[in-house]
Order: sequence, then C-alpha cells, then structure tokens
Amino acid sequence: MVALLGVHDVLALINYKIAGSYTVFFSEDNIMDTDDLSELAYECIIYANEATDILKTELGAECSKHTNEDDYLKAIESYVAAIKDEPDEYLENWCLEEDVDKKQFLISIDLLLKKIEKTINIARAER
Repeated sequence: MVALLGVHDVLALINYKIAGSYTVFFSEDNIMDTDDLSELAYECIIYANEATDILKTELGAECSKHTNEDDYLKAIESYVAAIKDEPDEYLENWCLEEDVDKKQFLISIDLLLKKIEKTINIARAER
C-alpha cells in the first residue's frame, strides 16, 4: 500500500530530516503509531513483554488512541497501575491464570510501571 502525502506532511518530513531531531509529526488524521514514540517510550512496550506478550500488544495498540507521547504514557501508566491493583482480574480476563506465574507477573508489572514513570519524568526533548 502506498501512502499519499499532503503538502503539510511533506513539509513536516523535510523539517524533520533537516532538524535531525526526534520531533514527532503526524499525518492529517493525527493517529500516532509506535514508530512515533521516542526510544525510551518504546522501551516501555518492550518491558511489557516481560509480563505477557498480550500486554505488549495492548500497549502498542494504545498508541493509535493518542496524538502525542505524553498523553500515551499517562494512559499506559494508568492502565498498568490498574493491572497492578487487580492482577487476578487481568490474568483471568485473558485466561492466563494457569500459564503465568503470578509472582513473576507482579514483579514485571512493577518494573514496567517504574519504567513508565521514569520515562514520563524525562522531558520529551531528552527522551
């Protein structure tokens, strides 16, 4: 599939290339993708895989619901905190209670939450 770029998209691409920065730019529909995440924010998705591959997929898909990285990080922080509060519910919803060691799952969730919080506390320009 070939994507057609509008004038604003082409100018954003040129500006992005010239500036050499990691400034996030979006197409007209303002849908963010994992490619738009900074390296540190993307690492949160990788950390999620330590808990379950389902969580990794959920966090990746969550990108499309946000127009900027800061909103995305706050949303996944809230989601992972909810999982930490109710791990049995999460594991049961995905039928993982027999496949996942709950103690290790909670350790992974705690590490992921710390990673997300640390990433949020770093200025966007420095991520």
